[in-house]
Amino acid sequence: MIGELIYAFRVMRLPLLDAGGAPIGKIDDIVVVSGRATEAPRVLGFVASSQRRRIFVSASRIGSLDNSGARLKSWDVDLNPFHPRAGERLIGKDILDQRVGEETVSDVALGFVSGRTPGWHIAKVRLAKRSL
Repeated sequence: MIGELIYAFRVMRLPLLDAGGAPIGKIDDIVVVSGRATEAPRVLGFVASSQRRRIFVSASRIGSLDNSGARLKSWDVDLNPFHPRAGERLIGKDILDQRVGEETVSDVALGFVSGRTPGWHIAKVRLAKRSL
């Protein structure tokens, strides 16, 4: 069952917070992969800017995600540069503003799914008609 939704456009402007709540960066994008045949695409993690680097933060390392930011479960962060892998898509770079028929993807809603494999999944896609 999916809980409260949070929209990607909003998430991609939130601070990345350490376990104590201090800002250590800003979320720039969200990394997703296709789900199995009956599952929605799932969030692998987040691309964040920290100390002038674009880093990857695994979704499993996020303790909470709300309007105040994405708070880490622990204090340590891997500062290695982010490099996308095959099969991964970035919501901001690859999905938002893409055309779907006569409409354009304007936002993506994420929902937390609890259960056997808990995590964030794409719950909805907001489409908008674009005029020239």
